[in-house]
Amino acid sequence: MARLTSEHFVDRTLELLREHSGADVSLSTILKACDAQKGSLYHFFPGGKEALYAAAVGKMEHCASVHIRQSIDETSSAAEAVQKHLGRLAKLIEQPNSPIGMPFLALAATIGGANEGVRAACEKAVTTIESLFAKQLIKDGFAAKDAKRLASFFVLAVDGAILASRFQGNTKPLKLAAKTLEHLFTI
Repeated sequence: MARLTSEHFVDRTLELLREHSGADVSLSTILKACDAQKGSLYHFFPGGKEALYAAAVGKMEHCASVHIRQSIDETSSAAEAVQKHLGRLAKLIEQPNSPIGMPFLALAATIGGANEGVRAACEKAVTTIESLFAKQLIKDGFAAKDAKRLASFFVLAVDGAILASRFQGNTKPLKLAAKTLEHLFTI
């Protein structure tokens, strides 16, 4: 039995969300996957499954933000950062047990309607990602209003491309999104 930690609960929950394509997973399934009792979950997450899901989305946000910041730091423009970031995502999706979770918007739509914590965590994640790209677009010379719109479109395009790539079993949608976003970010 793995030592129970909050991180163990979060990691297993993320795996279950990937396995179930972002559908709500029962508490008993989570507990079984973690080899834990209900009291252990509530020890780490007094808010129960809602708090656990919110923590899982928070971890996804952190990972996405780190990858996006790296892509921005390693390049000289938002257009190049998009290429680098989506190239990394494509490589990750090609792995057999891809660590890529469900897109934030998909989680908000599937679970967030009944789970305010997940909805709020997804909204925060989307806002964070939009902010990272909007700042770079402004540095690239775009007006703030245009940068915000393009950064929002980035999230929509990437989330859609991740879903399509998962559904199709290939990275063509991510590659198409990368080319299209690169073009939009250089206009």
